[in-house]
Amino acid sequence: FDDMINWVIKVFSENKNVLASYQERFQYILVDEYQDTSGTQNEIVRLLISFWESPNVFVVGDDDQSIFRFQGANIENMENFANSYNDLLKIVLINNYRSTKPILDVSKSLIDRNAERLINKFEGLTKDLISSNEKLKHLAELPLIVEYNTAKDEMADITNKIESLIKQGTEPGRIAVIYKENNYGEQ
Repeated sequence: FDDMINWVIKVFSENKNVLASYQERFQYILVDEYQDTSGTQNEIVRLLISFWESPNVFVVGDDDQSIFRFQGANIENMENFANSYNDLLKIVLINNYRSTKPILDVSKSLIDRNAERLINKFEGLTKDLISSNEKLKHLAELPLIVEYNTAKDEMADITNKIESLIKQGTEPGRIAVIYKENNYGEQ
């Protein structure tokens, strides 16, 4: 995949007619999950929109969700993009339809520790999310953060909690364990 991206960049850079053909064909560009773009993916976008002083480009991204640094993604792509256009309109979506207020509050207390967030780099941006799903308003259970000395201790505690829930009458199909990597679940 990386070779294909590099090949496109090489062709666009060396053959201005090919680049112009694609610029004419794609006059409106939308990039989703922009926080996960690598430098080379970002270069393709830059080349495609370079013809216009104010390009028709719409990027959607959340710097708090940038998880692909190992693939070359970084928050600087978003920051550099925002700094490249004086007339860039920045919109922050604050209505959250997935989570309850207690979850949003705990999440905010953790993510606010990240100094690299774009709200710290651009004046006037805020990410104070609002729990907006009426179906979740009645859920008020507070998230619980538990620290363990070892992964084995964590697994034992989770197993004991599941066993306790089942003994109390909870159907096993109503219990979910979410973990970072698939191989962690195998253990």
